[in-house]
Amino acid sequence: LSLQQRIILRAQQRLRTAERIQGQLDQRLAACIHDRLDEERKANDQIMHRLFHAVRNGIAAHRGALNLAAAGLSLTPERLARRQDALRQQITDLNRQVRLTLDQQQREITHLTALIRLSSPAEALKRGFAILRKDGRILTDASSLNPGDDINITLKETELTTRIILKSKKDGTEFEL
Repeated sequence: LSLQQRIILRAQQRLRTAERIQGQLDQRLAACIHDRLDEERKANDQIMHRLFHAVRNGIAAHRGALNLAAAGLSLTPERLARRQDALRQQITDLNRQVRLTLDQQQREITHLTALIRLSSPAEALKRGFAILRKDGRILTDASSLNPGDDINITLKETELTTRIILKSKKDGTEFEL
């Protein structure tokens, strides 16, 4: 095979490897999102269960007090009506608190889902970042790179193979981000 054909074959192999890795990353991300949503659903279920029982216990306690009052314990009809109104208001307040708590939990789930989605490698590539690999391993810093090393660069829609010509230190301030 000619050098050009070998380079093309190697690029095709690396592309398949990158696609396989991307598929694995997508599967892991989906599993993480699914697990996190399950955790949030369980937490919401627990909150709903506690709130339900708190409301039920509160109603039962007030119902008992009303029953005593109705039995003739010095409650006039006016006082009894005020107590009933107060109990109705407490039930309304508890129901509103349940709705607020559920809304807050739903917003948090939505926010966390968005954060998980934004942290995926595919999203980083869409924002203009690249994934660099040497010998099939993703690079997190340049300490293992030397001039003459071959590396693969994965962009949003392209994979490049290149050779390091020069390595120099930078402190990151020249980008003015």
